[in-house]
Amino acid sequence: QFLLAESDVGQNRAEASQRALAQLNPRVAVAAHAGELSEVFLASFQVVVLTESPLEEQLRVGDFCHAQGICFIVADAKGLAGQLFCDFGGHFVVEDPAEGDPARAVVQHISQGNPGVVTCTGAEDSRGHPFCDDDLVTFSGVEGMTELNGREPVPVRVLDAFRLEIGNTSSFSPYRRGGLVSQVRMPQAHSH
Repeated sequence: QFLLAESDVGQNRAEASQRALAQLNPRVAVAAHAGELSEVFLASFQVVVLTESPLEEQLRVGDFCHAQGICFIVADAKGLAGQLFCDFGGHFVVEDPAEGDPARAVVQHISQGNPGVVTCTGAEDSRGHPFCDDDLVTFSGVEGMTELNGREPVPVRVLDAFRLEIGNTSSFSPYRRGGLVSQVRMPQAHSH
């Protein structure tokens, strides 16, 4: 362990590591506990992480945490193999369900119509916009059809590599120029 020195040999690892761990983030209280992982002790936490723990203890602590609504994580590295288990309860929310940055494209034109059609610009080597059917998008920097700026996210339907349908724009002001269309990722609730 990188937090231990040769002078710590023979000491409890949790107690020997506590001071160095606490210095990593001064906003987090770090305390060492060398006693039993009793239910009374575990009940005081929102998240419990086990490492180097026998299966029987993992099952006991995991069952207790699940029943109490405490997030439970097991993480271990054993040579080239590893183990990771997470139980965040029967219901949890994924705040950002996709990897990477949200998709964006520069607006070239927006038609007045039902549905309105957004045409996106593409560089010479571009394959077009990065959107998929039912992506939620917002608009910013649009001149003319300013009703789109700052509006709640709207779903798109992909027409082709450069065009998207966005719903009824027939009552909006005529598009003049500019704008950016940006994907909005909504949190997803999961339950099991």
